[in-house]
Amino acid sequence: MIYLDHAASTNVFSPIKKALSEKADILGNPSSIHQMGILSRNLIDEARYQLAKGLDATLANIIFTSGATEALNLAIVGHFLSLDKAQQQTFTILISPLMHASAYASVQFLVDHFGIKYEFLAIDKAGYIQLEALAPEYLSDFDMVIVEHGNSEIGIVQPVAKIGKKIKRIASNRPVFIVDTAASVVDTHISLKHQVCDGLVLSAEKFGGLQGSGLLLRDENLSLVPVQGGGHEFGYRGGTENTIGIWAMGKAFLLHKEQQTVFREKCQKFQQELRAFFEKKFQDIIITTPEKKSLPHIFHFILPTGTANVFVQQCDLKGLCVSAGSACSSGSVKGSLVLK
Repeated sequence: MIYLDHAASTNVFSPIKKALSEKADILGNPSSIHQMGILSRNLIDEARYQLAKGLDATLANIIFTSGATEALNLAIVGHFLSLDKAQQQTFTILISPLMHASAYASVQFLVDHFGIKYEFLAIDKAGYIQLEALAPEYLSDFDMVIVEHGNSEIGIVQPVAKIGKKIKRIASNRPVFIVDTAASVVDTHISLKHQVCDGLVLSAEKFGGLQGSGLLLRDENLSLVPVQGGGHEFGYRGGTENTIGIWAMGKAFLLHKEQQTVFREKCQKFQQELRAFFEKKFQDIIITTPEKKSLPHIFHFILPTGTANVFVQQCDLKGLCVSAGSACSSGSVKGSLVLK
């Protein structure tokens, strides 16, 4: 089996696999005050420290979640609910049309239940956000801006830092800026300062951790209230923490940072070889991932004929795992919103 769907979920780092059985013996609830509970809390505290250091953040900036989807939902819906009624009544969102479907779902929830308004950022034919359209007076009309840093389907990298700097120049009542870095963490240094944003999200299975664990990194401008009952994660999240997943995420992030440069170069070489092979053997296939300003681990193409899901199944029968979009839209009858 040749696995080429790492953008959806990649392999767990070997040192983490070896340590999992040992850590799984720590059974305590991290909120319990007995010895086993304290051991569980220590694993979470260790991961929070490691991630805070790697993300140039403070410990209180990090809210652990079940993944990037929950983190986005908490950032979008949780911030809206933290505002007073007058602010909610005029709330408007500016969102990239290439965002992950989970962000659309959160925005649509606010549309359906609170009547908020939203607009799409203008993009060019390749999918890049048009910076010249983002004048300060235009941006100041919005309360929230949501953009993906790296696109997990076609691989383009958006100029989020430049967008963030434009937003920061607004003197008063500027919108909060939320960035999805779940895909770009594979290739890029991630921090609130580096992406010039108020909140960003990560998911551990993208960089060698376990599925079902992620985080929201926020600063004080991104006010929040919990969107589910419970008092965990500084009161912003309900539900017992995924102790083993959080511990593994901290370890995976450190291991990934150590190998990031070598991994990037390896992916760039592999993508160049794939591109050359496709261009030589299959002239009728349309390659949509740009050669520059794109993630090196993403390679996307459009088939001239046939159905994508049938092609994926045919590849699977030959022992090759590929996808026809992000994991949330792959296999969907409606297809990918990004590709549309």
